[in-house]
Amino acid sequence: MGLCLTICYHTDVLETNAEGIDHILESVKKHGSKVQRFIYLGSVQALLENDKPLGYIYKETDWYQSAIDAVKANKPDVTGEQRYAASKAIAEQKIIRFEEQNPNLSWDITRILPSYVFGKMIHRSSFANPTELNYSMKLMYLWLTNPPSPEVLPYQMGYNFWAADYIDVQDLAKVSVKGLQTEAAGGKRIIVNAKAFSYQDLFNTVASLGLKGPRGTPELALQLLPEKFVDDHTAKDILGWTEYIPLASCIKDCYESFKQSGLRIS
Repeated sequence: MGLCLTICYHTDVLETNAEGIDHILESVKKHGSKVQRFIYLGSVQALLENDKPLGYIYKETDWYQSAIDAVKANKPDVTGEQRYAASKAIAEQKIIRFEEQNPNLSWDITRILPSYVFGKMIHRSSFANPTELNYSMKLMYLWLTNPPSPEVLPYQMGYNFWAADYIDVQDLAKVSVKGLQTEAAGGKRIIVNAKAFSYQDLFNTVASLGLKGPRGTPELALQLLPEKFVDDHTAKDILGWTEYIPLASCIKDCYESFKQSGLRIS
């Protein structure tokens, strides 16, 4: 039986993301005489309004407006997921206002929005338990040790239901550098995303690698899901970024990182 993790967000995430950006931008404006490009690393969570139909492709013009409104209204039933998404969205909107109020800056801002980031972990050498992992890797560990029961997943799709879009952390690092180096990326909001995968895609990948983990229901035909649930055309058109690390390599690196960190998958 796998370990059950409670996925939550710190209550100060809104202050860190949304209010912290004001101080950073003003500091760069005051002291950054040599700065040419500011990269803000956001999240596609800022886009994912949950009233969209299954199969909707989120675009760079989308906002998770209901989360923003709920947080600003200080509603008592705001979830951790909404708070995190709103913090990222509000931070972006503050960046937009800052650009509008400071049209003569000698530097510009590029907002890069990755999907779930998985892969190699280098920030810690060991973890006492999985709750110490960052959010995306905590999710991955949960899926690999104690995935949700298929009957509780939406749309009666079982493990064929969409789990997430992803990008490997190594690709995200390279794309961020590309964002610094590409002049045309200035002032843009750029989604970066490898592909979408279902729970069963994940389990099948684990099996194909010969790794321990859930097998799901491989006997059932996979549902045809969109290749991606977010539109990353700007990354292709402006950054020229079209090749992403495949899911199998990303998952293998996750396993290696969990193992090296002392976390077991049985």
